[in-house]
Amino acid sequence: MLIEERQIAINDADEPQTQEHTKVEKRIKERLYMFFGLLKRSFEDTSYNSNFHYSDFKLAFMTLWSCLNDIQYIYYDKSETWTNNNGKEFFNIKIEEYLTNKLSVSISDDLERYLQRKKSGANKFESLLKVDYSITTPYILNVNPVNINRFTDSIGEQIGFLILTFNKGTITDNTASRYTTQTLVNNLVQLKDKRNKLYLTHGNEEKGSTFFVNTEKDNPDITLKDCTQLFEIIYFLLTGTLEKIEV
Repeated sequence: MLIEERQIAINDADEPQTQEHTKVEKRIKERLYMFFGLLKRSFEDTSYNSNFHYSDFKLAFMTLWSCLNDIQYIYYDKSETWTNNNGKEFFNIKIEEYLTNKLSVSISDDLERYLQRKKSGANKFESLLKVDYSITTPYILNVNPVNINRFTDSIGEQIGFLILTFNKGTITDNTASRYTTQTLVNNLVQLKDKRNKLYLTHGNEEKGSTFFVNTEKDNPDITLKDCTQLFEIIYFLLTGTLEKIEV
């Protein structure tokens, strides 16, 4: 796996500051194990599970999606903060320095390591990632930084940036040129849209719930193809290898 554990500072009032390694790799392996188990179960008891507001495919999808949270956590350093004119604190998003060799990102060219940072002399962000959902390639790496909305809480942009940055280095293509990293980020955009509309993500069954009434009845279906495309993204981020899985 490309993932490497990193040390984090532990501050305890009763103990001096210590260092502890993250356990991201272990968590990802556990979730992958759960993912495959849920896929297996989906072929064994579908009629019973259809009575609920979820399917095994949806549970498998959300379990796999949670791996993205660990991946962005291990790759990004979000400790650099700055405050705007209104006193609101924001933070820059920078690829962890010791992981830049995994992405073939030049340490000397500091800007290439940032998904998001404060624009010099202004209360705005800048990024090499350009996002435009109105075009067929929503995530694009720009040579020059562009003004952006903040990507702090947007896992789609954080993961999309990693995928495209991986492509700047050497990757293994096992697809006979049938897949590209741009294909992966395009799939990511569509999968993120489905994920954001899932009952499992935002819904509740309380009487009068606007989300339940307006959204759950149109709850998007999660298919085996959706799970497959998300797994291809996770696999690429963990191994640097493009794989096309036929279903």
